[in-house]
Amino acid sequence: MKALNKETELVILPKSHELLEENRAAFNAFTNKIYVQKGMTEYEIFHEYKHLEEYTKLGKEES
Repeated sequence: MKALNKETELVILPKSHELLEENRAAFNAFTNKIYVQKGMTEYEIFHEYKHLEEYTKLGKEES
């Protein structure tokens, strides 16, 4: 795992990991982690990073 900032981690998973289902990358706002699998494209990681960036700007939803 790599830290993207002090709150977010990049988690690299093996190909076809069940956590990602049919996807090759995902951002989880609840855990503040970006999950990627080996073989992903630059676009896929960029796409998930944009989710993180938007989440950071908007902040967590109040319950």
